[in-house]
Parts: sequence; structure tokens; C-alpha cells
Amino acid sequence: MEALRLISINDIGVKSHFFVPSYQRGYRWDDQQVNNLLNDLYEFMGERVGDQFYCLQPVVVRKRGENNFEVIDGQQRLTTISILLQCLGFPTFSISYETRPKSQHMLASLKDYVQEEAKDVDHHYFKEAYLTIKKWIEEKQVDEMTIISELYITLGKHTKVIWYEIKEDMDVHELFMRLNIGKIPLTNAELIKASLLQPLFNSERQELALQWEEMEQTLQDDSFWYFIEPKVTYTNRIEFLFDIIVGKTSADIDPFHTFYKLTQHEDFWEKTRLLFARLREWYAHRETYHLIGYLLHAKTNAYSIPNLITLYDSDFIDSKEKFIDTLSQYVRATLPKDFKVINDYRYGTDNRAIQNVLLFFNILEEMRSARDTHRFPFDHYAKEHWSLEHIHAQKTEELNNRKQWEKWLRDALKLIEPLVQSKLTENIKEMLDRDFERVEFENMVQQVENELKEENKHLFLEGEDIHSVGNLALLDRRVNTILGNHYYPIKFEALKQHERAGGYVPPATRKAFWKYYSKQPDHFEYWASTDQQDYVDGIVETLNTYFKEGTHAHV
Repeated sequence: MEALRLISINDIGVKSHFFVPSYQRGYRWDDQQVNNLLNDLYEFMGERVGDQFYCLQPVVVRKRGENNFEVIDGQQRLTTISILLQCLGFPTFSISYETRPKSQHMLASLKDYVQEEAKDVDHHYFKEAYLTIKKWIEEKQVDEMTIISELYITLGKHTKVIWYEIKEDMDVHELFMRLNIGKIPLTNAELIKASLLQPLFNSERQELALQWEEMEQTLQDDSFWYFIEPKVTYTNRIEFLFDIIVGKTSADIDPFHTFYKLTQHEDFWEKTRLLFARLREWYAHRETYHLIGYLLHAKTNAYSIPNLITLYDSDFIDSKEKFIDTLSQYVRATLPKDFKVINDYRYGTDNRAIQNVLLFFNILEEMRSARDTHRFPFDHYAKEHWSLEHIHAQKTEELNNRKQWEKWLRDALKLIEPLVQSKLTENIKEMLDRDFERVEFENMVQQVENELKEENKHLFLEGEDIHSVGNLALLDRRVNTILGNHYYPIKFEALKQHERAGGYVPPATRKAFWKYYSKQPDHFEYWASTDQQDYVDGIVETLNTYFKEGTHAHV
């Protein structure tokens, strides 16, 4: 498809002719759609300042000759504009239809047809649109005598369409189908780029295009992107910056909302560059990177880049130090008032709170390093869907298919073969060589546990200990699946293999499995209650140290 342009209704002019091929349906706008257009134009008339213009959605055409175009998309908009111009009493461009030749004459002379009863579908919708527009104009003329001339000037000089002119050899039927099922979606970014470039000279165009490309390349770097936007996806990520500038919200559902708001903002591109520079500055500064990244990824849904921009620009923030201190306070508000409460958190009932605690704990552990290159990977956290994993698990209820049962039994063999001298290992091997059902699997699990308890009673956590924070860590879901529901020594070995293969293990998770927090790490055979408590004490101490008044100890 050729590069798009923005052209005014005046640019289309009365000499243009549009041909609608047979594969397109006829005109179908109802009174609501017509009134929406009129009200939008009227609102724009009252608010327009400077060079602002009202923009219609795309018109896709293929040139057939001088001022002669085949319409591939946009027939409804062009027809409505033609009817509006007639209602205002001014000449308009012409439209013809491959399979409905009478409709051309009818559309060109609607004033003569509106008094007649509709003879076909085209006649009905043409007539209804005409009468709707006439009624709207008459109602406005009661208070505004000049409405016709004002609306005509607004429509001709200050209304533009997004104009695509495709190559002559393109398969227009296929293109039409793809456009109308959304396979070729236009984006705000493409439209805004065309709007920004169009009025510039060549050298200015090249400079802006290079700046645009630099921004887009940076935003396409996932380590940068997921620091600022963990939830929403964009084809052109620069569009995120544009959405911020125009103040787009979830209530603004029009796909071209940002583009339409462009003309209301002076120095739009300069604002974009300044916004991008600020985000890059936050990314480069190690503490703002980690604090903002946490706030955007924490399970609170309370923070976003737009409201952090608002904070930064407020009178309340008079220095970078004040901004960092405020971010730190925001982070503190997402965590328990008394960190000792972490001892009472339980998996299942407090998952959101636990995940926030472990996320920020992992961030602080990454920040311990004196090297600036050590940064928490928010892109991994977002894309790999990190979740809570039991360091030691002995529940098999979540294993529900033969493949999972076999993996559990094979892992159990690795643990018990060096310890247990019995027929149990032979029974497991024999069972793995044939079909078996869940009941038989559960019976074998019980036998394994009985044997292991005789060898080492510490291997088994009892009661709520299994679901306490001391037995939980953050890992991505894929690794969680690899580790499975198994005992600590089996998970520890699997985690080491994952890391040796180049996999990423979050810093605090790695330290927990390697018993970095344990005061007496003299074995790796089981995850004891003392290991759990030492781990939680390490979390509490680290959080307390960071949030001591006036100090950011790990930065």
C-alpha cells in the first residue's frame, strides 16, 4: 500500500468521481451515524483554534484516470459527505455504482427524490440521511443563521480524510476483504507520522523520521518497554507516548482517538521527544528504574506512567531526590505496615501480598550489587508470568495425568536409590514400564513417603509450614512446571540444571535454594523449618534496612 496522506474535502473537489465496485454493499448509514458526524463537526467548529482540523477515517482508493478513483474502503463516509454538501446547497463530487446505475442519478439529484416513496434500499438510506441532515440544519438555524456557511467552510477547508491511494496492479477485492476483517489495521502511529511529515521540507522530514526510528527502536527493546508498560501491547510502541500526551483513557474506545486529538496539542512532536527523554532518564537511573518498575508490575493496579508523569510535573516535586523519596513511599504503601506480618501470610489466601513482597525483595537483592549493570529484568517477569512456587512441595493432588505422574516417580527414584535398599525402587521401575491409574500412583507416593520418613523425618514439612512465605519463591511458570510438585532436594537439583543450561533464576529465589539466608547451611538434603524462618528473617531485615528513614541502603 502506498504512503497515506491527509487531504481536505476541498482537495477532493467537485471534479472528482468515485466508482463503487460490485463486491461492496450499498450505503447503509442510519440517522444515529449521520447525527454523530454532524454533532462532531459542530463541536469542532466551536472549539477549533489555529490550524486544527477535523479528521475523517480512512478512504482507500485506486486511481482509474484523471480525478477518477475506484473506492476500496470509505464509501459510507464519501456518500455522507456528498449528501451533506447537497443539503448545504453546494456542488459535490460524483459517485457511481457498478451494479446500481440508477443510484448515481438518484444520489446526484436527491432533492428531487426525497419526496417520493423509497423504491429500493439505496433510495431508502439516501433519503433518510438527507432528511436527517436537513432536520439537523433547520434546528440549528433557529439560533444560528450562519450555520450553513460556517459548516460549509468547516467541511471544505478544515475537514480532512486519511487518503490511501494504492497501486494499480493490486488485487482490490482481496484488499477490501482484508481491510474489512481487520487484517490490515491502520494505527494511530502511522496516521500521526503522516500528519507530522506532510507539512515539512525534505531535510526536516529526514530529521523527524530519524528521531522517530530511534525512539521506536528503543521502545522495541523489551528491557526498556516492560519497564514502562507491562500490560498493553502496541504494534508501534511509539503510540504509547502519543496516548500519554493526549490523555487517552480506557473509556476512549475509538481506534483513532489519539490521532483525532493530535491537532489539539501544539508542539506535539516536541512534547513526544521530551516525554521520551524523561522515560529514558528514569530508565538510566538505577533507583528510579527499580522503584517505577516495581510500582508498574506490583499487583495493585494503582500506578501507571501517566500518573507518575503527573506526579513528577507537580509543584510537590521540587527535586529528583524528592521524586525518588516519593516513589519509595508509594512502594512502602504496597507492602505490609509491619513486616513481621509476613510470617503470618499463607499461600492461597494472601497470594497477591506475598507476590508483592517477594517481587520487591528480589529487586532489592538485584540492587545489592555495586555494579550498575545489575538490574531486575522486568521483561522476564512480565513475559514469563512469574508466580509463586513452593521451595519444598509434597502434595501430588495437582498432578493429574500420566506424564506428570511418571515424571514425579522418575524424580523420586533419583532421591531414594542412594538412600533406600529395598524392593521399592524395583517396584517403581516396574510400574513405569506399564500402564497405571491414579489410585496406583497415589499408593506408590505413600510408599515412597513412608520409606523416606524412616530415612529422614526432616524431609517432610507439616501443616501450614508448607504454605508459609518461608517455603515460597518466585519463578516463571515454565520453570515451575519443570520443577513440579516435589521435594526440596529434587527441585534444587532441577533448578541447578536449569541455570547451567542458561536459564534465569531470580536472585532471591536462587539464594533461597542455595541456602544463602540459612544461618547453618550444612546440608542440602531437606528444607527445614529453621531454613524457612531464616529465609523470612532475611526478607524482613532487607525490607527494614531499605525503608529506614532517609536511607536507601542498597543503591
